[in-house]
Amino acid sequence: MKPLLRLCTFFFRRTPLLILLLSINNKPLFAQWTKTNTSYTGGVDCFAAYPNGTNGINFFAATNNGVYLESKSDTSWSALNTGLTNKWVKSLAVSPNAAGGYNLIAGTLSGGVFLSTDNGTSWTAVNSGLTNLYVHSVAAVTSTTGDTMIFAGTGGGGLFLSTNNGTNWTIADASLTSTYIYTVAISINGKGGVNLYAGTGGDGVFLSTNKGASWTAINSGLTNLNVQVLAIAPDGIGGTNLLAGTNGGGAFLSTNNGASWSAVNTGLTDTTIMTFANIDNNLFAGTGSGVFFSRDGKNWSDVTDNLKNMDIYALMVYNMNLYAGTNGGIWKRPLSEMITPVKRMSNDLPAHPNLHQNYPNPFNPTTIIGYELLTATHVRLAVYDILGKEVSTLVNQMMPAGSHQVEFSASKLAGGIYFYRIEAGLYVQSRKMILLK
Repeated sequence: MKPLLRLCTFFFRRTPLLILLLSINNKPLFAQWTKTNTSYTGGVDCFAAYPNGTNGINFFAATNNGVYLESKSDTSWSALNTGLTNKWVKSLAVSPNAAGGYNLIAGTLSGGVFLSTDNGTSWTAVNSGLTNLYVHSVAAVTSTTGDTMIFAGTGGGGLFLSTNNGTNWTIADASLTSTYIYTVAISINGKGGVNLYAGTGGDGVFLSTNKGASWTAINSGLTNLNVQVLAIAPDGIGGTNLLAGTNGGGAFLSTNNGASWSAVNTGLTDTTIMTFANIDNNLFAGTGSGVFFSRDGKNWSDVTDNLKNMDIYALMVYNMNLYAGTNGGIWKRPLSEMITPVKRMSNDLPAHPNLHQNYPNPFNPTTIIGYELLTATHVRLAVYDILGKEVSTLVNQMMPAGSHQVEFSASKLAGGIYFYRIEAGLYVQSRKMILLK
């Protein structure tokens, strides 16, 4: 069963900073969506963003006329289509490369997958082994061994896996009964492994915990099986929730990795869900008739207001704004107009993964160590004494993208200088801390 509407399947968790914005009223007097891309008025299917290495951000839009990059002013976007022989780009994914930068992967409507290693300046088709070129969804994750896995969901050909940046593809759905894969989502499970979710056109949601080698249908309570979009969102207590947006059945929420689902449509006046965006515990849903906001993932309020283009195919939080990809270009609205108060809402990506200075420092006997990840990857965080001897391992598992904190207790250690070190994929960093006793 093919979906009636286009969808965006790329979700990039942004790293928050501690910023508090206060507003007197729950809703601003003059709510305002503004058009950002005056040079492009076509359909926009997806967004992606990552650091450009010069303390800035590359912000991309996937459209039915190629890929566009935001310039210094968001009223102007530059087309990046050299080598992109099929310009209807349905989805984008980002993966780290060996040079310490990022690759951009594009899934197209009938041209397969394209790879850019130079920030979209040029593209190369990477379709060897990909037997279906109608690619609706691409997603990437870095494994515990540092290898990047890229998944491509197709319309009628099933799900494909590449472990070499698309040079070769193999079918990854030996027991996946549906061949219409319209959305792919990836989360880290409690054992440090990867949960891979596939949303299908008519057969619901499937789960794989072994990189796609085998699948299990997880549809208990999911009364609409035409799943257009899946999203991973934090639950506010250190875990994650799974959201499914359907074509005509609204939104569904799972708090147990898809074992069961509940409809969460209170306040939704449109049950065709095409995209989600999240920042911390605040959620947005794009529908066939506007944008909706939820603080708890269960109750929704309409924040469409004066948005002129109502079909919302893509949403992304960026630079303190919510960006909406519509059937008539890109629009944005300040988060402070929709969320009051706005907590931890600055979404500027760091130039690279970050290991923060512990606080308090000096400390006795406990301190907090924070770090940020741009992509899901294996993390090892350990503490060493002044002689280089490891005294504590704080993290040693797969961790999702985003902001993380861990408490270190030194109650059994002598006072003095200690070091903590993170190894997260290609990122390695150490910092000093002082224990006072």
